[in-house]
Amino acid sequence: MDCVAKDITLTAAELGFIASTYYYVYAFLQIPVGMLFDKQNSRLLITASACLCSIGCLFFSLSQDFWHLTLARLIMGFGASFAFIGTSRVLREHFKPKQFSFMIGFSETMAFLVTVLFMFILGLLQNIHWRSMLYYFAILGITITLICYIILPVRSPKPNNPVSVWHALDELMQDKISWFNGLYVGLGFGFITSFGAMWAIPFIQLKTKCSLQTASIVDSMIFLGTALSCPIFGKIETMIQQRKQLMFFSYAVTAALMFIVIYVQITSTLLLGFLMLTMGISSGAYIISYSISNEIAPKDAQSTSIGFTNAFATITAPVLQPLIGVFLDKLKTTATYSLSNFQTALLIIPISLLIGAILGLLLPERRIEEINDIAFHSI
Repeated sequence: MDCVAKDITLTAAELGFIASTYYYVYAFLQIPVGMLFDKQNSRLLITASACLCSIGCLFFSLSQDFWHLTLARLIMGFGASFAFIGTSRVLREHFKPKQFSFMIGFSETMAFLVTVLFMFILGLLQNIHWRSMLYYFAILGITITLICYIILPVRSPKPNNPVSVWHALDELMQDKISWFNGLYVGLGFGFITSFGAMWAIPFIQLKTKCSLQTASIVDSMIFLGTALSCPIFGKIETMIQQRKQLMFFSYAVTAALMFIVIYVQITSTLLLGFLMLTMGISSGAYIISYSISNEIAPKDAQSTSIGFTNAFATITAPVLQPLIGVFLDKLKTTATYSLSNFQTALLIIPISLLIGAILGLLLPERRIEEINDIAFHSI
């Protein structure tokens, strides 16, 4: 996004707003999308959403001003809002409930590994203009659209399903565990979307005086770490009853490491990359919240419950991303941002993680009979 700001002359606040509009529409649509997946054909919804993402990428590559860039991000967010819930729906259709936590973690691994791959590519191909890169992404998106249409099976929910998704949503809205669970995801995932995906690269460049290419590789360690840890946390969660402690320490350790990365003088990109990798590994307990979503969901309304939880996972990004940008604009006293500006503005990230850690202690433990059932089937 930094190259976009330089090409079109955007302030940090404007850049943060453009980036966050994707999450505004994504978060707003999570519950409606979940309700759709509980009632409609999965293949049709997933294929159409992939096509929308491609259109958004193409429009972004052609945009020349702030408002067109914003509209393009909105289109991408609309299309992408179907991805995670669609994945969870397909997993529930093809895997047993006891395998869900691990498989949803594995799907996150695949998503983050693709993110890491593209960050490496972007770091290595500095001479390719961002418009050309988005154009190629649009072509790739069309390819994915065709693959989804060809491979995904046509399987709709039972037509005689008596459960009203509106009634199910009302139940979720009245359940305080649903809110605690969603906030836990949001406060933890905000570390990835606001720091890792937005402000980490310019911060790393200032902290270590490294190139954009090196900073991109160092930043990608967060996503690699999360990719490695999500299925591990998902598997551990199925084997223990005391998952609240696991969820607490995951965020607490990540917050402590974040304080170190922000404030301790580190000039070695190798050491900083190791710390970023460790932060990514320690942050993966957020994946457990999706297992909790399945457990507390009303009958035949699991996608609605997943959508409710996933809305919180993305709602923090459109709040934190521009907020950090506003802080940077307010704090700077010269034409460019200083390291101390970033150190102050980024303080909100570890504070959010600590609040999330406390919320983790308010979530329910896994029932003993579920653990025994999983242990029995694994013998």
